[in-house]
Amino acid sequence: SVEWRIRALGGLGDAAYAEGYLASARRHFAECADLADANGFLRVASPNRGMQANCEVYFLEIAEAERQCALALASARRIGDRYLEMFAKECMAFGLWVADRHEEVARAAGEALAMSRALKADRYTYVLLACLASASRHSAPAEAMLALWREALELAERTSMTFAGPLVYGVYAL
Repeated sequence: SVEWRIRALGGLGDAAYAEGYLASARRHFAECADLADANGFLRVASPNRGMQANCEVYFLEIAEAERQCALALASARRIGDRYLEMFAKECMAFGLWVADRHEEVARAAGEALAMSRALKADRYTYVLLACLASASRHSAPAEAMLALWREALELAERTSMTFAGPLVYGVYAL
């Protein structure tokens, strides 16, 4: 079944990503998303493109990550899924943060943050807060940056430090 192949590829991508096998994860997510798109499974294609984008970031393929996020966002909007739209924007913000593109991070993360708060997606909210705190470190007062960090830490501790807790502490170290 094409659907089960698509789902299996997404699962293999998730497993490889969790184990740190990012080249394998990127390959599985890409194959999953391409096959899902070709067969009309946009609800599966969109998050797998977001995850492929996250993998691209680790290889510093920022332009490709942005392209995948744009495709993920378009699919999410086409099916009217606000959660997937937020996830695509969060992936975009993460890639821009890694690329140290402060002003773009602030815009992308700000849009995603409003959505994650509305959706009560706390683990994404705290990643976005950390990205915003880091991106504002050259332009905002230290107190504003610390307020973002404190909120990120509180959400991380309440939800899951294993999701991106080290990122929050890394931003605090900055």
